[in-house]
Amino acid sequence: MKFYDAHNHLQDDRFAGRQAELVAASRAAGVARMVVNGSCEEDWPQVSGLAREFPDLVVPSFGYHPWFVGERTPRWREALVEFLDRTPGAVVGEIGLDRWKPGLSCDGQEEVFLAQLRLAAERNLAASIHCLQTWGRLLELLRTTPRPARGFLLHSYGGPAEMVPPLAKLGAHFGFPGYFMHDRKARQREAFKLVPADRLLIETDAPDQLLPDAANLHPLTDARTGRALNHPANLPDVYQFMADLRGEPLTTLAAQVEESFRRLFGAARAVDTGGPTLTIPLMSNDIIYPRSARETMAGWAYLPRFVDKIRLHLAGKLHTDYQENFAHKGFDAKWLQTAGLTAEQFIAVVKDTVTDAQVCDWVAKNVKKSAEEKAAFNQAVLNYGRENDPAVKARLQMRKEQSGLGHRDDLQCFVDYIDADEKRI
Repeated sequence: MKFYDAHNHLQDDRFAGRQAELVAASRAAGVARMVVNGSCEEDWPQVSGLAREFPDLVVPSFGYHPWFVGERTPRWREALVEFLDRTPGAVVGEIGLDRWKPGLSCDGQEEVFLAQLRLAAERNLAASIHCLQTWGRLLELLRTTPRPARGFLLHSYGGPAEMVPPLAKLGAHFGFPGYFMHDRKARQREAFKLVPADRLLIETDAPDQLLPDAANLHPLTDARTGRALNHPANLPDVYQFMADLRGEPLTTLAAQVEESFRRLFGAARAVDTGGPTLTIPLMSNDIIYPRSARETMAGWAYLPRFVDKIRLHLAGKLHTDYQENFAHKGFDAKWLQTAGLTAEQFIAVVKDTVTDAQVCDWVAKNVKKSAEEKAAFNQAVLNYGRENDPAVKARLQMRKEQSGLGHRDDLQCFVDYIDADEKRI
């Protein structure tokens, strides 16, 4: 049985360099993947390093936690974009609002939160949202701000039970932490009885949110202070508690959570080859899917997808569904035209490289386009189908109907449709 941790902070300094030991224990306990959330510019490099060291396990997440927004630099958003661009599989978080922590200033919280939420929406990346004692305001902002089409996580959801349905309607997934196993957290547990099965996720929030002593099978302490820490290997015990709470077998719960986790955060694609980290497209039956058009490389949306298509073409494995438009039509041709390259030139570049990093370096060096030109291309691709062109909208609806997705009103553009057709959302 596999377990998926929707939110932790494996990079936390309180673990004092014991990350490899924690990962080994977590793997032994059955933990298959974990979302490791950054909190500020200072710890984003540590999150990135863990993703490189444990690519099959760690989903890297970069964001500004509301507790630390006062420490942000003038270039904080540019730095965030850079980490998202250069880290395969990265998502956004931990972000959010906090009116609970004593002495914490509210200045800048909404501005920083909304900037990060919009960034996640533009790229359709999962976002992990922190909220304490400001649920009404969060709901207002979520209703009026673009959100990721794939959804978002309400980390350690502690809001009112009656807010579960409207939040779920907006795309929320709800993270249940082991801390809610304590007797005093009965109100929070009641809310989770209303969470739809396909929106439930389980988390540890390690090193925080300790389980009750009786359930803490992996005791751990901070070497500097002697205080107890939560171990990420405690995750299976949180699963068992939730299965009992909902009155269903652990195997049923685990299978549903795995499906929800993959839908929100994506399937694992990175593998350790003993050399450079490679990115592998998703597979379904006999089709190998290239990456989502929302993923970026060197500041360009769609480029990782095009690179995947070229590699599959060179290997003789590009499915016939993709061959008609390959390199000479559609978004392939649009990127080549914007970059000022021919199909033959760029295919040769990809053929002579092994890793994404090598392609990225070549593009950064040889494709001299301004940030404005890149942004215009990205918006054109990511919003194609949203514009008020009846012919384009009709073609999008026809494609949805052909793929059995005609009922999906949430698919508002061609990139949404592609992600759904390739089973990402």
